[in-house]
Amino acid sequence: MLQVLAEELPNIQVCNFYISWTGSLSCQKVRSEKSSCVIEFDNDSLATLSLPNGTYLVPCELHYKQNGNMVAVRAQMDETASLINSLGADLLSDAGVLFTTEPLQNVMVGQNITAQCKECHSQVYPNICFSRVLPLPSLDWDHSSEGWFCHLHGDDGKNLKPTSMIPGQDDCFYSELFFLLNDCYLEHMSVDCNVNNTILCKACRNSLGEHLKPSLKLWTHNIEWIDSNGQIAYSKNVSDILLRLFHNIDKDNFGVNCRIALKTQSPLMYLFLVTMNTNQKLLLSHLDSNNGGDKTLTDVVNGEQNSNKRTKQDKNCDLKLRKVFAVKLLYQVKIGDDEETGLWQDDVDVHILPCCKSFFERVKSLLDMSSTLLPSDVRTVNNMIVGYILKDTI
Repeated sequence: MLQVLAEELPNIQVCNFYISWTGSLSCQKVRSEKSSCVIEFDNDSLATLSLPNGTYLVPCELHYKQNGNMVAVRAQMDETASLINSLGADLLSDAGVLFTTEPLQNVMVGQNITAQCKECHSQVYPNICFSRVLPLPSLDWDHSSEGWFCHLHGDDGKNLKPTSMIPGQDDCFYSELFFLLNDCYLEHMSVDCNVNNTILCKACRNSLGEHLKPSLKLWTHNIEWIDSNGQIAYSKNVSDILLRLFHNIDKDNFGVNCRIALKTQSPLMYLFLVTMNTNQKLLLSHLDSNNGGDKTLTDVVNGEQNSNKRTKQDKNCDLKLRKVFAVKLLYQVKIGDDEETGLWQDDVDVHILPCCKSFFERVKSLLDMSSTLLPSDVRTVNNMIVGYILKDTI
C-alpha cells in the first residue's frame, strides 16, 4: 500500500513528493510526466501518481533519496501553472474554511435546545432555553465587545457599564474552547462529577467539562447542541477549533507567524505551535468519505485503497492525488516550566491558551499522525516537529 504526501511550492516552482510503502520493495527510478509522477520498483512494478487538474510538472527523470520504505523526490513544476497556482493561493487564502456560519446567538436563544455528548450522542441536558448567548472576550473581539456592555437609564444613559462574566440562570457564554453556564444546571444533567470537579458523561465517561462554582465549563470539542427540529446547531471538532484560533490571531498579526502555546495545569504541559504556512497546498490520495470527525493526513491517504486502479497482474497501480489546503506548522511539547516557557509567557506575540487535557492530547495526536508521513530528515526543524492541520479538500 502506497502513502503519498506532496507539497506544492509554486513560488519556487517545485513539488516535493514523500512516498512510502509496505513490503520489501526498492525504488529503481522516478520520472515526472506532465500530469503524473511514475515510480519504478525492483519487482518491475510501476506506481503512477496522477496529479489533479491545475498541477503540471516538467517531464524528466528525477533524482530521489530513499530511506528504508520511503522515497523523497523533488519535481519541477511547469512555470505557467506555478504562476497561476501562486495567484490562486493568494485569492483562496482561506479556502476550505468557512467562518460565515450563523452566530450562536441566532440559533440558541429563545428556543429549546439539547446538549449531548459528542462521543456517544447521549443526551446530557434536554430542552434548555437560553435568553442570552454571548461570545466571551477572547482572541476575536470583533463580535464580542458590544454585547458585554449595557446602556444605563436616566442621567447615566450615555455611560456604559460592564456586565458580569458570571453566567446567570438563562445565560450561555462561550469561547473557542468552552461553553460557560450557570451551575444550577448540574443537578439535572445526565453526568457524574468526580472529586476533581471533572464532569463526565454518565453513559460513556467522556470528559465533558469541569465544575467551577458558580459556573460550569463544557468543552466545545466534546459537546454538541441539537435544536428542537433534531438538527445540529453546534458541533466542532478539534481541527475546526484550531483553524478558528489561527484565523482570529493571524488576521491581526501583520505578517508575523501565528504562535500559540496550549497549556494544561494538571499535569503542567505546554504545546507550542508556530505556523509556517496557513495556506499550504498538499497533494494526497483520494478522500473517500468524511465521518464528521477530525481529518488527519493518514485518514486521507489511507482512503487510497478504494481509488487505486491495478492491472490484471496486480503489480502496477494508478493512484489519483487530490489537492488539499492545510495549515503547516511546527510544534513541540514542554513538561513543566523552564527558561523557554518563561520566554513564551513574556512574549506578547505568543498567545498562551489554557485548555483541558483532552483537547491538548487530541491536538498532539492529530499533529503526531500527520508528521509520520514525512521522512525523518525533514520531520524536524530547529528541534520542533513539522505537522499539518487539514482545512478541506477541493
